[in-house]
Amino acid sequence: METPPDSAAGTSGNYERALVAAGGAPWSGQLPRIGGAISLVIAADSGIELALQLGLPVTVVIGDMDSASPQSLREAERLGSRIERYPVDKDATDLELALDMACAYGARSIVVIGGAGGRISHLLGTASLLAGAKYAHVDICWLIPRAEIHVVNNHRPQHLDGHPADLVSLIPVDGDVTGISTTGLRWPLHDESLPSATTRGISNELLADAATIEVGTGTLLVIHEREER
Repeated sequence: METPPDSAAGTSGNYERALVAAGGAPWSGQLPRIGGAISLVIAADSGIELALQLGLPVTVVIGDMDSASPQSLREAERLGSRIERYPVDKDATDLELALDMACAYGARSIVVIGGAGGRISHLLGTASLLAGAKYAHVDICWLIPRAEIHVVNNHRPQHLDGHPADLVSLIPVDGDVTGISTTGLRWPLHDESLPSATTRGISNELLADAATIEVGTGTLLVIHEREER
């Protein structure tokens, strides 16, 4: 895979933190809280439209380009983005291609924005993809309007910043999750387990402005739903 142009990561040459813009509906409500420096921006097909809406400096647009508008692609090229096209008949979604590219460039932290306004199959597929073993070594945060979704495993404890009464749901994926300990939640867990296919972790709440979640084994999707203020 090609090395990104120097402008992709400023002057540092550090590609450790990447942002991937996924396709879907235009962003609505408050802008996403990206936080911190981003060294590489990749748009997955029509994710270029969200990236342009948010004014992000896109290095690469990747995918089969079956949903990105020609106008958006032309604008991306005018702004210096590279277009990397794949066949429509392929074995991975455009988002998976973008995530793999970010990892190939050395990203250890990836922020995914968008991707929640389309088909339910894409929504569930994205959640499953981000929680999969392939990206277990990467710190992943998925931002959608009014919510942040974090993948938490024994490599990646999670610190949440928010407001009292924000909803926080803990959803086990790919089997039982053991050794769960939390702080800052209305209903805390102390070295406890959540079996697969349980709803016990749904709709917990922040007690103050911060919380932490740690696990011993397994993987949690931690969904932090914010009220717009």
